[in-house]
Amino acid sequence: MTIRIPAIETCGFCEYIAGTKECAFIRRGPLVSSLVNRTQYETGALLIIPNHHFPTVLDLPPRTLAAAALESQLLGRALVEEFGATGLNIYQNNGIDANQHFPHYHLHVVPRFPGSDSTRIYLHTDFSPVSIAEQHEIGARIRRGCERIALSRAALVVIDVQKAIDAGYHAVHGPRNNVDAEKKIARLLAQWRENQRPVIHIRHDSTSADSAYRPGQAGNAFKDEVMPLAGETIIPKTTNSAFIGTQLERHLRSSGIDTLVVAGVSTNNSLEATVRMAGNLGFNTYLVGDACFTFARPDFAGTLRSAEEVHAMSLANLHGEYCTVVNADQVIGTDLR
Repeated sequence: MTIRIPAIETCGFCEYIAGTKECAFIRRGPLVSSLVNRTQYETGALLIIPNHHFPTVLDLPPRTLAAAALESQLLGRALVEEFGATGLNIYQNNGIDANQHFPHYHLHVVPRFPGSDSTRIYLHTDFSPVSIAEQHEIGARIRRGCERIALSRAALVVIDVQKAIDAGYHAVHGPRNNVDAEKKIARLLAQWRENQRPVIHIRHDSTSADSAYRPGQAGNAFKDEVMPLAGETIIPKTTNSAFIGTQLERHLRSSGIDTLVVAGVSTNNSLEATVRMAGNLGFNTYLVGDACFTFARPDFAGTLRSAEEVHAMSLANLHGEYCTVVNADQVIGTDLR
């Protein structure tokens, strides 16, 4: 026996993911995405869908199933905080005989309020869709709640902000951008320390004989603005990514940390390598774009690109797929208590 799957010509959820059909996304992750349910039978009702087509829960890879569950928890918390929900229904249907209408796994997250009829669930013929503008407004409210919750439990990860970054050879093709980046990192550190949130310093211990980052040299020391305090975690690395050959992932998992706020250098080198891996490993990652910097360099065709161009392209490569790019004021303006 097998589950009977509803037959449709095209999958609307796949069209949402591909961008060929409009919807109000709340969050886009590497494995799952969330969107506002266009029939708001309860204000804030939303859906979580895998980014690839899987008909039922029996078809989901374990990592995707876990990602959907974690996403439902975060979104549920946001509905409680932003919409004042006093109850939640989290459910999904598998197969025609279980009232599944679309053969693409989807998880309903439904806020409930005093007086709600908890038996009132989505039936696609029972409710008229709200406007796309209203869907986007609802999605923005939920997203703000998610960001505040995520940031409140995030670790601040500061990458390679050592005296070696001031070595002249980094600027051989032109100067750096974001000259105030260290000051903004210092502000982030002050907020994390004030709220007693975890701080992780990544120190690059280069194995190259001609590197200013090599241990035993003045350049290996942290810059004064970001000097670690007693008790803060320092993780050394020898490659671009802070996850390769280090204890970073183990430390995060054992500490129950699933959200990272990342700053440091260089945008297109160690920082990009680390953020890509963080996203692939399933960490909810925020990259503070104005609290990192890089230097001018030629592109592959030999055209010289300014530091700001290199920086902007690196952020564009990362945003929406591996992380969410934010600025320091957004993070510092968030209540992390």
